[in-house]
Amino acid sequence: MEQQLIEWVSRFSYPAVYLLLSVTGVGVPVSEDVVLLTAGTVCSTGHAWVLAMLPVAWAGVLTGDTLAFRIGKKLGPKAIEHKRLKKVLTPERVAKLQARFQKYGLWTIFLARFLPGVRLPTFLLAGSMGISQQRFWLADMCAAAVFAPILVLLGWRYGEVSLPYVRAFGGYALLALGLGIAVAFIASRVKKASAPSP
Repeated sequence: MEQQLIEWVSRFSYPAVYLLLSVTGVGVPVSEDVVLLTAGTVCSTGHAWVLAMLPVAWAGVLTGDTLAFRIGKKLGPKAIEHKRLKKVLTPERVAKLQARFQKYGLWTIFLARFLPGVRLPTFLLAGSMGISQQRFWLADMCAAAVFAPILVLLGWRYGEVSLPYVRAFGGYALLALGLGIAVAFIASRVKKASAPSP
């Protein structure tokens, strides 16, 4: 599968990356992590420019996430009863995610971006629960701005050898990094706001 992705991305470059990332939002079984790493690998071979690939990857991730959110939004509370979504939105998973939304709010969306297997149900449920498009984008755009570039740059720097490591624990490592960046940003804003005016 990875070799096929490399061939597609090498041949069709940026459109292939954007399209592959976008269709994950409608349930196509393509690993976003592998697509992003492949995009970076292709850049390392000279078939694409990494500085151009970064915004394409970010936009593709955001588009896929938004499609999932919009499906949930359109179905509303009936999303959890939809026959095609029952495997994704199991009663146990829905209960856990609803509890997380109540406790952590938009952080649930931010954190889900870094965890394979949790993303799609979280974004579907966010839409069905009535979260506004603007609030969803606020959380998801920030998360994607960390997630997508890191994986592309890992692929660009280390190539195919990085794939097994990302599969094993990459999502949690990226989650830790994403949280670190978010905490640093919030701390800087708090410090700036509390600084005395000259």
